[in-house]
Amino acid sequence: MQTKRKDMKQFVTDRFLNEIDQTTKETDGLGADPFLQSQDTDNGWKSNIAVTKLKTTGSTATAKVELKGKDLSRKLSVSLVHEQGTWKLDQVKPID
Repeated sequence: MQTKRKDMKQFVTDRFLNEIDQTTKETDGLGADPFLQSQDTDNGWKSNIAVTKLKTTGSTATAKVELKGKDLSRKLSVSLVHEQGTWKLDQVKPID
Protein backbone atom coordinates (compact mmCIF):
# COMPACT_ATOMS: atom_id res chain seq x y z
CA MET A 1 0.00 0.00 0.00
CA GLN A 2 2.86 2.41 0.73
CA THR A 3 4.17 2.01 -2.83
CA LYS A 4 0.76 2.85 -4.25
CA ARG A 5 0.46 5.85 -1.95
CA LYS A 6 3.89 7.09 -3.04
CA ASP A 7 2.83 6.77 -6.69
CA MET A 8 -0.47 8.55 -5.99
CA LYS A 9 1.33 11.52 -4.41
CA GLN A 10 2.38 12.53 -7.93
CA PHE A 11 -1.26 13.21 -8.79
CA VAL A 12 -3.17 13.67 -5.51
CA THR A 13 -2.64 16.08 -2.61
CA ASP A 14 -1.74 14.77 0.83
CA ARG A 15 -4.96 16.36 2.10
CA PHE A 16 -7.09 14.27 -0.28
CA LEU A 17 -5.13 11.08 0.47
CA ASN A 18 -5.61 11.68 4.20
CA GLU A 19 -9.34 12.25 3.65
CA ILE A 20 -9.56 8.93 1.79
CA ASP A 21 -7.67 7.21 4.64
CA GLN A 22 -9.98 8.75 7.25
CA THR A 23 -13.12 7.74 5.34
CA THR A 24 -11.76 4.20 5.00
CA LYS A 25 -11.16 3.96 8.76
CA GLU A 26 -14.51 5.49 9.74
CA THR A 27 -16.60 3.31 7.42
CA ASP A 28 -14.51 0.13 7.52
CA GLY A 29 -13.72 0.48 3.81
CA LEU A 30 -14.75 2.73 0.98
CA GLY A 31 -18.33 2.63 -0.24
CA ALA A 32 -17.37 4.12 -3.59
CA ASP A 33 -14.29 4.95 -5.61
CA PRO A 34 -13.12 8.32 -4.22
CA PHE A 35 -12.02 9.56 -7.65
CA LEU A 36 -15.15 8.55 -9.56
CA GLN A 37 -17.59 8.90 -6.65
CA SER A 38 -19.28 5.72 -7.81
CA GLN A 39 -19.45 2.05 -6.88
CA ASP A 40 -19.99 1.10 -10.50
CA THR A 41 -18.27 2.09 -13.73
CA ASP A 42 -19.22 2.18 -17.40
CA ASN A 43 -16.74 1.22 -20.15
CA GLY A 44 -17.97 4.19 -22.17
CA TRP A 45 -16.46 6.62 -19.67
CA LYS A 46 -12.95 6.20 -21.06
CA SER A 47 -13.94 7.79 -24.36
CA ASN A 48 -16.69 10.17 -23.18
CA ILE A 49 -15.22 12.64 -20.71
CA ALA A 50 -16.34 16.27 -20.82
CA VAL A 51 -14.58 18.97 -18.80
CA THR A 52 -16.38 22.30 -18.47
CA LYS A 53 -16.42 25.43 -16.32
CA LEU A 54 -12.68 25.34 -15.69
CA LYS A 55 -11.76 28.19 -13.36
CA THR A 56 -8.27 28.95 -12.09
CA THR A 57 -7.57 31.31 -9.21
CA GLY A 58 -3.94 31.47 -8.17
CA SER A 59 -2.82 27.99 -7.16
CA THR A 60 -6.31 26.44 -7.16
CA ALA A 61 -8.57 25.30 -9.97
CA THR A 62 -12.05 23.85 -10.24
CA ALA A 63 -13.87 22.13 -13.06
CA LYS A 64 -17.03 20.20 -13.79
CA VAL A 65 -16.38 16.73 -15.20
CA GLU A 66 -19.00 14.57 -16.82
CA LEU A 67 -18.42 10.87 -17.49
CA LYS A 68 -20.93 9.65 -20.07
CA GLY A 69 -21.56 5.98 -20.62
CA LYS A 70 -24.09 3.72 -22.27
CA ASP A 71 -25.69 2.65 -19.00
CA LEU A 72 -24.24 5.02 -16.41
CA SER A 73 -23.20 8.67 -16.28
CA ARG A 74 -21.61 10.75 -13.51
CA LYS A 75 -21.24 14.49 -12.98
CA LEU A 76 -18.43 15.59 -10.71
CA SER A 77 -17.00 18.77 -9.25
CA VAL A 78 -13.22 18.49 -9.25
CA SER A 79 -10.78 20.70 -7.34
CA LEU A 80 -7.05 20.86 -8.01
CA VAL A 81 -4.13 22.51 -6.25
CA HIS A 82 -0.86 23.56 -7.88
CA GLU A 83 1.95 22.07 -5.78
CA GLN A 84 5.64 21.82 -6.58
CA GLY A 85 5.15 22.66 -10.25
CA THR A 86 2.25 20.29 -10.96
CA TRP A 87 -1.54 20.23 -10.64
CA LYS A 88 -2.87 17.64 -8.18
CA LEU A 89 -6.37 16.42 -7.37
CA ASP A 90 -7.53 17.83 -4.05
CA GLN A 91 -11.23 16.99 -3.99
CA VAL A 92 -13.86 15.17 -6.05
CA LYS A 93 -17.54 15.61 -5.22
CA PRO A 94 -20.61 14.26 -7.00
CA ILE A 95 -23.05 16.70 -8.58
CA ASP A 96 -26.63 15.53 -8.34
